[in-house]
Amino acid sequence: MIRRAARAKNGHGDIRIARALAQRAAGLARAGRHSESVAVWEELNRKWPGNGSAAAGLGLALLAAERTPEALVWLCGACAAHPLDAALLRLQAQALLASGLRGQAIGALYLALDLEPGAASTYAGLAIALFQEGRPEAALPHCVEAFRLEPSPANVATLSCVFIDLGQFESALAVTQIDVAEDGNGFKVLLNRSIALQGLGRAEEAIAAGVGAMALAPDSAVAKHHLAAALLGAGELTKEAWTLYESRAGLAGAPAWPAPARRWTGEDVAGKRVLLHAEQGLGDTLQFVRYAPLVAARGARVLLAVQPPLVRLLQGTPGVEAVVPVGNALPDFDLYCPLLSLPGLFATSLETIPPGLPYAIHLPPMPQAGGNLRVGLVWAGNPTFADDRKRSIPAAVLGQLSGVPGVVFHSLQFGAESLPFAGMEDALAGAGDFADTAAAIAGLDLVIAVDTAVAHLAATMGKPVWVLSRFQGCWRWLQDRDDSPWYPSVRLYRQAVPNDWDGVIGQVRNDLAALAAEPTLLAA
Repeated sequence: MIRRAARAKNGHGDIRIARALAQRAAGLARAGRHSESVAVWEELNRKWPGNGSAAAGLGLALLAAERTPEALVWLCGACAAHPLDAALLRLQAQALLASGLRGQAIGALYLALDLEPGAASTYAGLAIALFQEGRPEAALPHCVEAFRLEPSPANVATLSCVFIDLGQFESALAVTQIDVAEDGNGFKVLLNRSIALQGLGRAEEAIAAGVGAMALAPDSAVAKHHLAAALLGAGELTKEAWTLYESRAGLAGAPAWPAPARRWTGEDVAGKRVLLHAEQGLGDTLQFVRYAPLVAARGARVLLAVQPPLVRLLQGTPGVEAVVPVGNALPDFDLYCPLLSLPGLFATSLETIPPGLPYAIHLPPMPQAGGNLRVGLVWAGNPTFADDRKRSIPAAVLGQLSGVPGVVFHSLQFGAESLPFAGMEDALAGAGDFADTAAAIAGLDLVIAVDTAVAHLAATMGKPVWVLSRFQGCWRWLQDRDDSPWYPSVRLYRQAVPNDWDGVIGQVRNDLAALAAEPTLLAA
């Protein structure tokens, strides 16, 4: 198209100029000099305005230079001028996707697919856009078609990622069995191979593949973090694993740590004010606040910054001078440490996990049981968590627990708009924070919960807790065991296959019925 435009405007001599400019721009892009490539494409578009290929070249260069707003404006104009150009529509979709406009990106890609039905790149773009929108089932057929048309490492990486998200680990593993090049897509294939192996419970192979992925991208925070999770999940709580776990600070979307220049790395803290700061979910804070007294035992004056719903609960934590909410002005401190870095600093192994902390708040005495087993129930987590749809249980499935003889259920689901079945009581009516939740838990015999903060709270209080774990659960629950070295009172109920909550709830119902018939089993 550049050639035809040049011939029409200026004759054969200018064809060579146009071609030379395009080749120069492409060479600069290959060398990573994207800003210079943009300038060349801009010159080419000034010389031959209205040329679709030149417009596409500039749009691609702007995207590569991470000048997304300019790319979006330019490509929207180019698509208006060339409404039947599928290549421009694909680039416009990239710019829309990078701008967070997934719905519009999907629309542009469907139009491109109508114009050019056999383009693997369009199918691949649709798969990525639909997956990012949280629609893996809709993304899957497009992934499969892109892979069929072009079984490249990039399409393998996308397809295996979607398989993993759907819990189809065997399929994910099968498509990653290809020779990979030492590039970004090869890294993604190896990483997904490791994740699939981990999902299948093949820990040693998962770790080996994770090591291979990190060899291709030694500076990748994603590679390091995944390998750390694989090692920790396999029970290898080692110095290497904890060191790799520090890479979480480099993950996309990770919150900025307040004072990296004053980061505590294990040096003498006698007489120093050390701020321990929450960094992930409420459950993470409850799990790892147990390290605060160990920091105080080294002579530090410990300050604790936690999520507001935990402030009242954690007041009076042994060895802590003050508990403040995150998001407010922090107190003066000398050194700083994220809570989840403490296990590594204290060289925690399976044998040296410190016990959970008793909470200092006043809890009411346990009321009389009245002959029934009092069971708290949590069936859903925070919907903003990326994997919440995998860990939360549909109300229809949970309804299988209704009517267990000798059991009275109490909802511990904070903010529940409705209860999943009749006969359940709302134990959190009027509750405002986790101190109130702890008071409600104090009057129960057993807590059954998906992997949420309430499970950590109840377990730290020493209540018997049955954790309902998704197939590929968090590393902290380890693999192939139904107990937890972090919490002696926890029993794990794991999905036997991905997404099979029916099997989990069926087993829980049977065990509840047996427990209600013989309550002394609860203390066993």
